[in-house]
Amino acid sequence: MTETHWDRTFEKLLRANLPHLNPDEPLQRDTQLQEFGLDSFGMMQLIAGLETSYRLTFAPGEIPPAAFATPATLWGTLQMATQTRERESLATARPRPSRSPSLPSLPGQPW
Repeated sequence: MTETHWDRTFEKLLRANLPHLNPDEPLQRDTQLQEFGLDSFGMMQLIAGLETSYRLTFAPGEIPPAAFATPATLWGTLQMATQTRERESLATARPRPSRSPSLPSLPGQPW
């Protein structure tokens, strides 16, 4: 049995864009994706699927073509994007320190 380092969703999305990979053929970490039919259209479909499935948004050109070399490089890119999103979510979810409450003005005091 082949050990994978990614989830089923990722493998399903990837396999859907590899027309030359037989369904019973294992997807290895170092499988050369272009050799199994991943082209630029497949890359765009794959990005759209990753964005939908993992609730991410990639800016145009954010994923370099080298990320589509193997399943391992693409999974690593996806994991970095997911971790970045989680850090950003935590940063915006943290309560911000409130300003010190104003001291009431006392009659006759200049401040």
